[in-house]
Amino acid sequence: ALLLEAILFNSHANIQSGYEKIEHQLIAICSFSNALVALYSVRNPQDIFAYVSTFSLLAVQGLWFYVIAFAYKGLKLDGHTVTPAFAIVCMLVWATLTG
Repeated sequence: ALLLEAILFNSHANIQSGYEKIEHQLIAICSFSNALVALYSVRNPQDIFAYVSTFSLLAVQGLWFYVIAFAYKGLKLDGHTVTPAFAIVCMLVWATLTG
């Protein structure tokens, strides 16, 4: 499911332009990396770090969905603020997990 989501968002990013393309590419990369980590965690059930990484990547995906939704409803993101916003989402998830 995560691989299909990555393919879907990558395809959707290719029809977008500007910062919307970057938003969708970031979520496609996140979905693809989450799929790889999830497959690794299934193959290596003793690796706790893989399970925590899968959870954190899912949290990043979920929060990034909200950021994209707010962007469509009026949050001002442009080419210079999309990547920092994604970094803030990642730091927020990391700070919550390491808390």
